[in-house]
Amino acid sequence: MWFLELILLVIGFGLAYSVLNKHWGHPAALFGIISGAFAFATIFGNGNTVEEYSLFFALLSLYFYDKGLSTQNHRLSDLIIGASLMASFHFRANNIGIEIIIIILIIINAWKVSGFKSTWPRIGWLFLGTMLVNLPIFLYFYLHGTLNEMFEASILYNFTYSQVYGSNSFLIRIINDSLLPGLVYFKGWSYVFGLGYLGCIYYAIRGWRQNKADPLVTLTLFLFPLEVILSAISGRRFEHYFINWIPTIILSSGILFKFAEEYLLSKDLIQTIKSKAKPYATAFVLILIVAIYWEDIFTQSKVLYKYIKYPEQKMEFVSRTAKYISENTNLDDKVLVIGGQCGINLMSNRSSIDGALFYPLINNSPIGIRLQEEYYKNLKEQRPVLIVDGFALYPWHLPAVDPENRAKQKITSPLSQNTDEVLNYVWENYHLEYEVEGYSIYRINP
Repeated sequence: MWFLELILLVIGFGLAYSVLNKHWGHPAALFGIISGAFAFATIFGNGNTVEEYSLFFALLSLYFYDKGLSTQNHRLSDLIIGASLMASFHFRANNIGIEIIIIILIIINAWKVSGFKSTWPRIGWLFLGTMLVNLPIFLYFYLHGTLNEMFEASILYNFTYSQVYGSNSFLIRIINDSLLPGLVYFKGWSYVFGLGYLGCIYYAIRGWRQNKADPLVTLTLFLFPLEVILSAISGRRFEHYFINWIPTIILSSGILFKFAEEYLLSKDLIQTIKSKAKPYATAFVLILIVAIYWEDIFTQSKVLYKYIKYPEQKMEFVSRTAKYISENTNLDDKVLVIGGQCGINLMSNRSSIDGALFYPLINNSPIGIRLQEEYYKNLKEQRPVLIVDGFALYPWHLPAVDPENRAKQKITSPLSQNTDEVLNYVWENYHLEYEVEGYSIYRINP
């Protein structure tokens, strides 16, 4: 999956560069992409979350929104923006900020041209784009008899987080669960895009007074508040929930350089950067990025080289935990990994019990409570042979099966209301068999 991530990120950032370069020039575009890339690196973690795939569709929407500004034929751009909206939505429902603002701006601008007459065709093409993504997905789940479950999991359950966790005050919840954590996670880059957003406000006011609004400035102005709100929905403050800020960071950083170019930097310096020093500046930035991420790039390049040169050679990674499980269970035995580390099941080729993957982090909404009860019922009925407890790896996040260790923990994540009941059942009916890589492996009592 890392190769797919890399390709999509490179394409996405390339599309963003193209848009900024067209509007504000090469230096501003380069600075925006640098800021976005390094800000992204601070929160990316181990990768393979759903947000980085939505980021590609967000930047794709930005590119085709810009394309639509300079053409009379909007069909393709509207179709792709509509499709990107639903693609991002199906990865996670709160990843759709930039598509929402773009669609609102499209409708407003179309209405200004000639009212409803020019608006409804654009709405139609946007809607058709959403259907191109929705219909195959809905059909797949309908044919498998799980359409209702998909709707509950992707829409209803996700948004119940905002009702279950956090302060009763909407504004306080946004500040505490999104704005402040986001500024901390992005470290020094928060100052960069923060100053850029102030520049955005300045240019927006100036544009409205002169009746010459910059479409990218307008987009950035409304996008950042919406992304802050969407990042606060779950109340969980996971770092990857803030990947959807990256388009705002790219745009705000580009605006910051535009402001500096206009009011702070020497005209001769800017002219040199745009002409003589352009290839040198670009090469310097690329060398800097490669130098900083050399170890990751070199490691992944070796893997890719071996995969191309020796396609018949197996290169699957199997952890010691997964190896122990596969060697000490039968193929049809069930193995439960508490806390959502399903990669262990995949590497060991052992199925888990039916039920919510991320238990005990299932919220206490009506849907969540039903999922918690089903999880406990399936645990008792399907009786996994082994249960893997990773509390030692995530002591602030996952409660231990061992009551003594559990009593010493300070859990910072909200837990399912029947957590103690479930873990006590495991403690009473299983015994500790082996410890490896920070995992405690329990086997069912004879």
